[in-house]
Amino acid sequence: MEKAYKKYCYNCNDFINIVIKEEKCNIKIKKDEIIFNTKMAYCKNCNKRIHVNFLEDELIKKANKIYRDKKNIIQISEIELLLKKYAIGHKPLSNLLEWGENTIGRYLKGLTPNIEYSNKLKSLFNIANMEELLEKNKDYITKIAYKKIKNSIDKLRKE
Repeated sequence: MEKAYKKYCYNCNDFINIVIKEEKCNIKIKKDEIIFNTKMAYCKNCNKRIHVNFLEDELIKKANKIYRDKKNIIQISEIELLLKKYAIGHKPLSNLLEWGENTIGRYLKGLTPNIEYSNKLKSLFNIANMEELLEKNKDYITKIAYKKIKNSIDKLRKE
């Protein structure tokens, strides 16, 4: 049984039960049209669309994932995997890459990297590339972060 929600309908000027329907959605991201199925909320009385935060968030995440797939841009889950693989936080990784300290954090929250940054992140799945970056830019991170990453690399090389 579907959960009942009440939201304010500006058309009816009242809190009304809503109906959630699955439907096709078209979103334009940059110059690309993204078409996919998603859930939308409608007023049960007047059948006008109602804004529901969690549905809007879901819609944005789906569109972003589809766009990234289409453009071969690194996914949020892949960035998370990269951080886990090398036991590195998003700020130290941003610093190693000589990007703004919060860049990776923004990507983890949904900002889409450009192709160049995406490709750079993807290249770091290659242990040799990560090791080269680490040695080249070790002065941009703490000694503790350096040791953690170096230990992760050494462990991965033994596997």
